[in-house]
Amino acid sequence: MSSHPAHFSPDTSPDAEAVQVARLRAMSIADRFELLRSLILFNDQISRAGIRLRHPSVGERELGLRAAALRLGDDVVRRCYGWDPAHPEK
Repeated sequence: MSSHPAHFSPDTSPDAEAVQVARLRAMSIADRFELLRSLILFNDQISRAGIRLRHPSVGERELGLRAAALRLGDDVVRRCYGWDPAHPEK
């Protein structure tokens, strides 16, 4: 293992990043998964809020489909759900 780890965050100082990495390494697997789960949920909430701003009149189903299209891509949503983000009225 290198004594000089790669710097991953251009907006974070190397010292602060070293503290972050040390704290992550000290976490249990369960705590890491809980952190991951909370970040995924936060990302979903932010995505849905952005969709609501751009499409204030959509219902919950279309909101979910648009969120899926952001995560998975339009083609996957078309194939898996039979819904086209470019033509939602169909």
